[in-house]
Amino acid sequence: MNYSLVEILELSEGFIDPNLINEQSFAHIKTIAKYFSRRLCRNFLFECRLNDSCSSVDFSIHLTPKALGNSPDIFNCFLSESVIADPVWQQIINFYQNWHARFQNLGLGIKSLGLEFDEDQYLAIPPIPSIFFNLRKFPDETPTNPLPGTSKSQQKNIFVHALTQLLGQPLLPKVEKNLWTCIDRLPSGARIFLVATMLSRNLNVIRFCLTGIQYQDIHSYLHGIGWTGSLTKVDELVSTVFEYTNTVVLHIDVGQKILPKLGFECYFPKEYKNSSLLDFVSFLVKHNLCSPAKRDSLLSWQGRFHGHLYESLLPYIFIKELSHIKLVYQSNSHLEAKGYLSLIYRDLNDNLAVEKSII
Repeated sequence: MNYSLVEILELSEGFIDPNLINEQSFAHIKTIAKYFSRRLCRNFLFECRLNDSCSSVDFSIHLTPKALGNSPDIFNCFLSESVIADPVWQQIINFYQNWHARFQNLGLGIKSLGLEFDEDQYLAIPPIPSIFFNLRKFPDETPTNPLPGTSKSQQKNIFVHALTQLLGQPLLPKVEKNLWTCIDRLPSGARIFLVATMLSRNLNVIRFCLTGIQYQDIHSYLHGIGWTGSLTKVDELVSTVFEYTNTVVLHIDVGQKILPKLGFECYFPKEYKNSSLLDFVSFLVKHNLCSPAKRDSLLSWQGRFHGHLYESLLPYIFIKELSHIKLVYQSNSHLEAKGYLSLIYRDLNDNLAVEKSII
């Protein structure tokens, strides 16, 4: 039977902490989930603001070939024909189908896709997501390995192909120039593993997420790409973050200029109540970036549980994990902390391995 994601979410509802996702937010998330078949994904992500003054929650679904099997037409499972007919969704569907077919640069270079719905899209008809795609790691170009289609040159080809298709138009020349600057100036060991286009926000802004960048390289990299905020303040923040974790992903928003907002995703070992994570969350509470109640709920987001749709079916197993915590920095604005809560599910008849972190 082809259940919707709403029914899957409802199985998990009793295990959702209202300190992180309140009843109203969860109801709104279900208005998004009704558009999709459960076959679409095996992994949800909830983005929660950690201070008490904001209860909004954004919702993401992650798509992988392993989860989807041989179903390039999965988007036809939308319950509303008006969604399929929407021009923006047509671009998303075409992008998805080309990726799933695994041909040309698009299919060969992209590992997984995600749809992220901001809270202001929950009641929109149709809801418009942001799209992010996870790039495969390419071998480095060297004098002894000058093969075309590797490393930075391959990434550029993928960006042109994928972003043009998603946006439905070529990149603006200034945006494209800034993208290439961000790629060309990558320090040794760093790579762009995730690219996002904010279809629900601004078509002329692309988000790059860099992994493997070292503490000592962030200052010079930001200066080299033309970021114009306070590097002194960023140095202070980066120094603090790296006291707690060495696994940091840098977010950069690229438009006709390098935008002032930066994101720092902080990853921690998965063992329950890891000491570095505990210390980091205590730091957030001390500096009023996280409420004590949300701290406790965040640290408790772990474990497994089961749920049944019907007695005749095997149960679903759900896995709760804290994916990461992100700090959002913007000049002349307060620092913001967000928690990213992963909810993975599969049925016991499923031979899918639980997806691990892409970092």
